[in-house]
Parts: sequence; C-alpha cells; structure tokens
Amino acid sequence: METNPPILKLKMTAIEKLLNVLGILSFFGIIMYIIFTWSSIPSQIPGHYNFAGEVTRWGGREELFILLGIGLLLWVVMTVMEKFPHMYNSRNLTEANIKGQYINSRMLVNSLHDRAV
Repeated sequence: METNPPILKLKMTAIEKLLNVLGILSFFGIIMYIIFTWSSIPSQIPGHYNFAGEVTRWGGREELFILLGIGLLLWVVMTVMEKFPHMYNSRNLTEANIKGQYINSRMLVNSLHDRAV
C-alpha cells in the first residue's frame, strides 16, 4: 500500500460511544465529588511521592484543579487524535485490513483517553 494511507470516514462503534459517555460521566463525577467534599479536603495535600511512597512535596488543595485541567487537556487532545486514525504510525496496511486497523487503533486511543480523565 502507498505511504500515505487513505482517509476513511468510519462510524463510531457502539463500544466507542459507550466508552466516551463513561469517560465524560466519570470526569464530571470527579468534579462533582471535589465540589461537594471541598470543605472536608485538608488545606494541605500530598503533591509528590518518592519511590518509597513517602511524601516529598505538599501542596494546597487548589492543586486538584490543575489535575482536572490536565485531564481535560488530555481528553481533548486524544478526542481529536481519535478522529484521524490515518495519521497514526500504522504498518502493514492492506486494502483487506485497513478498516479493521483503523478501528483497532481508534479504539486504543479511545480507551486510553477515557482513562486519562
């Protein structure tokens, strides 16, 4: 097959849709949990652990919003990546397997980005 793989417009599978919904729901669930438990979260929380499991840095509870921001950024970037499976570094693509390879690689990104949030 050529070095520039074709662009296929493939519909999302049911499992991809389910994973997207679960990822969004879990992200908003975490936000709601933080909001509702904010008053019981200590003002200083562990910010970093060493390999022995000891806290090496403490930070304010506001740092939880940084983690939420990072999770949201990862989710957005990987959602965009999911739309362009032809851009991945795929090998051994043939006319017979290209659709399956695109769906498999898209599923990989989908399942990874649902765990990023």
